[in-house]
Amino acid sequence: DAVQSGLPNDTVSGMIIAFMNECEKAGYFCCLYSYESFLTGKVYPRVLGYYSVWCANTSNRPKIEHGIHQYSFTGREAEKARVAGQMISEEAEKESVVLLKNTELLPLGSGTKINIFSGPDIDQTALCKALEEVGFYCNEKLTGRQTGSRGFEIKSLLNGGEVSKDWAELGDSDFEEAVAFSDLALIVLSPEEGDILGDAMPLRAETVRRVLSGFDNVIIAADPEIKANLGFIRGYENIKGALLSDTQGDGAMPALASALAGDLNPSGRTAFTYSGNSKEQAFPLGWGLSYTIFDIRLSRFVSDYNLITAEADITNSGPVSGRYAVGLYFMQEGASSEMKLLSFEKTKTLDPGETERVTLSVPVRNMAEYSEKEQACVLKKGSYNIAVSGDALSAKENGDIITYEVTTDVEYPRDALTDAQYFSLTDSEDLTGGEENYDSICTFGASNGIFLEAMKGLDYGAPAWDSFLDEFTIDEMITLVSNGAWHTEENLRLGIKKTEILSATESIENILSGSVTVNYPSPAALTSAWDKELAMKLGAAIGREAKAYGAEAVYAPDTAPGVLSEDPLLAGKTAAAEIRGIQSSGCAAFAVYSKDINGSAAEKELRETELKAFETALKEGIPAGAVLPSDKT
Repeated sequence: DAVQSGLPNDTVSGMIIAFMNECEKAGYFCCLYSYESFLTGKVYPRVLGYYSVWCANTSNRPKIEHGIHQYSFTGREAEKARVAGQMISEEAEKESVVLLKNTELLPLGSGTKINIFSGPDIDQTALCKALEEVGFYCNEKLTGRQTGSRGFEIKSLLNGGEVSKDWAELGDSDFEEAVAFSDLALIVLSPEEGDILGDAMPLRAETVRRVLSGFDNVIIAADPEIKANLGFIRGYENIKGALLSDTQGDGAMPALASALAGDLNPSGRTAFTYSGNSKEQAFPLGWGLSYTIFDIRLSRFVSDYNLITAEADITNSGPVSGRYAVGLYFMQEGASSEMKLLSFEKTKTLDPGETERVTLSVPVRNMAEYSEKEQACVLKKGSYNIAVSGDALSAKENGDIITYEVTTDVEYPRDALTDAQYFSLTDSEDLTGGEENYDSICTFGASNGIFLEAMKGLDYGAPAWDSFLDEFTIDEMITLVSNGAWHTEENLRLGIKKTEILSATESIENILSGSVTVNYPSPAALTSAWDKELAMKLGAAIGREAKAYGAEAVYAPDTAPGVLSEDPLLAGKTAAAEIRGIQSSGCAAFAVYSKDINGSAAEKELRETELKAFETALKEGIPAGAVLPSDKT
């Protein structure tokens, strides 16, 4: 268990021998049961060789000697859920690949030789396999020099999932041999990369500089969660191709390989803005190229005081099939900011010559801004430029601009969905009761004869809830709350059953140690697909897998700023779709806001930026609950 995993190997092995000896003295046949990574990482080989082994390994056949192989923790339903989840994960990985730059190098021809350069947190073995499966040849000697004898396999549960930074330095002979093998280099950048040309880690800056100066053809593949400035890609002529592609999820490496080979036509778009060395944007929000050509024609635009509707014909006028994500952008004339996203949709796969009409409809009030002075959202008087385009920069510079006129300021003092009155956060009151003794204001241990079953379907404000909560004793309430992070404590007296809640922001983190679950695309990768339907399908897969492992709910998705996207609308719509998918499987979802709320931020910033995606996820996804940082709520 988790406690034993933290003990030294000699202690664990000694405990096993002592316990087994006592059992055998009593006449019992003893079998050692655990998951493979624990048995190989914490138990001495001579101890394993003495006892029969029952190995729990749900991913594949154990590599160690064993008598019994436990293939699943919960039966075939878990296996079916995992297989279905892997299929959706692979689809999502493909849809999320973003083509940033292409100077006629991509896609690569079959038989191309590739040198791979990366840090230790990139699974080069898996990438080489994926590249070779689509017809490329990898410099296995170079990969072997970088991974050494340790390689990616050092990642394990025993060290908290961390990958060692013990990564081989490449010398002059390594680069000379690599250039002789091929003039093509593929640099793969992980989410943890820093200043690529300054002090990059874990892929060292010196390696990047030598690759950029020594190879005629360079391709950059960066994880969409990367924190580095990618503006350098624009400045090097020998960087002839660049993509954003997830590096961690199931199907991530095959998706990258397929995109390089042209078996996959990238259709993703950036969920973040990547700046250059100056203030200019290297890759704006919504940027994404394709191996084909799409023509966009605004066929219809209708607006009134309440609704804006734009219809655009998307035509594939290029040589290969592909999908196209399109956005509806706006900005007020004279504003210095970039165009903001109002709505987005994605076409089906369009064959060459095929056209699809996409409808983008949005309430006019969505262009309003919150005013602390008026305690309302205000659509200011003026002209608003509206455009249909792929990315925000093209919408501003090249899009078919439609002007929407607002003749006078329009105030919206109430929320559109809930009809609740806006109130200023500065006027909020302390509802904690201060230093009062809660024993004097709360009732505990009442005998009202109400069980939890009777509360089903009741409105949150129903008086019966107070009567039910009054039945808890102080100790029962402390137990329920203090132990409530990952499950609900059983309380037979009040009819409360024990429930399990799992974390599922990127994969199902199962309480059963060693169970292998699907590694779904990272939140930033999923949002890069610009596909609400796909987010819902992935959510359904997460919910089904969680249910198969006995969970009633999951903590997902994470809607904090910078997790799914920098754009609150893109993040919020994606999160809401994922929540609907999770709950369609019969599993409850708890929307997560993982970061501390910026208490010093202006109310306008909180409403429009920091908390907007979270708000959208709650209103449109309608999750069973929500989770915020306890010290900042």
